[in-house]
Amino acid sequence: MAEKKQIRFMINGKAYTLRHDEPEEYMHRIEHFLNTKVAAAAKADLRLEQQTAIVMAAISITDELFKTQKNFNTLKNEIKRMMDEYDRLKIEKQDLDEQLSRAEQQIDSLSKQLLLARHSVNPDDNEFPSISSYHDNDEVSGIGDSFSSGIGGDAFFPAGDDIYDEE
Repeated sequence: MAEKKQIRFMINGKAYTLRHDEPEEYMHRIEHFLNTKVAAAAKADLRLEQQTAIVMAAISITDELFKTQKNFNTLKNEIKRMMDEYDRLKIEKQDLDEQLSRAEQQIDSLSKQLLLARHSVNPDDNEFPSISSYHDNDEVSGIGDSFSSGIGGDAFFPAGDDIYDEE
C-alpha cells in the first residue's frame, strides 16, 4: 500500500493538514469547493461564526450527497429495468425467429407438395428446386414467378406455361 501524502488545506482562513492518497489537483478542487460552500453559508447569515459556517457548509454538502445518491439509485434501477426489458425482448426475438424458421419450413414443404400435385412429379426424382428463397420482403411471392426465376430453364415449365392455369 502506498504511503499517504499530506496536504495543507486552508478552509475559511484556518489551516488543516490532511493525509490522503489522491492526486494533488483533486485535493485542491475539494479545498476550493469547501471554501466556496463555507463562503456561501457565511454570506447567507453574516453573523455566523467560522465553525458554524463550516458546519452549515457540511450540512449543505451532505444534502447534495444524499440527493445525488438518490438520483444515482433511481438511475441504477431504471438501467436494471431496461436491461431486464432488453433480456425479455431478446428472448421474444429468439422465439419469433424460431417461429419464422418453422413457418418457412412449412411453406417449403407445402410448396413442394403443390408442385407435385400440379405436375405429378415423382418426389424421389429430387428435380424440384428449394423453396427457401421464395420470399420477397418477408412475404411469399407468387409461386409461378419464383419458380420460373429459380429453376434456370424450363425443367418443369415449358416456355409460356403458367402453373395457375386450370385445365
